[in-house]
Amino acid sequence: MGQAIRVAYDHWLNHGPKGPEKSGRVPANAVGPLLEYRTQHGLMDFEELTEALVVSKSRRRSEVEPIVVRAIAKLMKDDELRAQSVLRDIGTGKLPDEILYSLSRNHPSVCKNHEAQLYELLNSDSTNVKIAFIQLLGDDVLERNRSEETLRQLVKSYNHTIRDEAVRALRRLANSPSL
Repeated sequence: MGQAIRVAYDHWLNHGPKGPEKSGRVPANAVGPLLEYRTQHGLMDFEELTEALVVSKSRRRSEVEPIVVRAIAKLMKDDELRAQSVLRDIGTGKLPDEILYSLSRNHPSVCKNHEAQLYELLNSDSTNVKIAFIQLLGDDVLERNRSEETLRQLVKSYNHTIRDEAVRALRRLANSPSL
């Protein structure tokens, strides 16, 4: 049965209908449920997950990314080197910054174990990566004093988007219970 699911998944990912065309309607495609099944049962490795991201973007299948993001975050929990590599790839834009949101919510221990590398994301050229990290700071998963200090510095940013996001994160952090 596993092989049949793999074949069906490959077909729907690569040959199933693309995302919305002119009508704006998203055509039915079984890739989402098949991918969900494969990830929940540990049937996909990291390379297959990143391939699914690439193919889904070219075929405009938006249901794929959230499933892949959760699966990659879970893989990071169990593989120290993979976690370092993924964080590096987020910083360069090779992987989606949504992985940071998933880590913060579902695997905060990964954040704590890679705190120094996460702070390096502030040096990214991508405003979206910086915003994802700022939101992570507001989630109170990293060392609180350093998070507050960093957010206070970011409130002084010349970039209004960064500044506004830092204010929101600082408020969330202030309202979260101290551990």
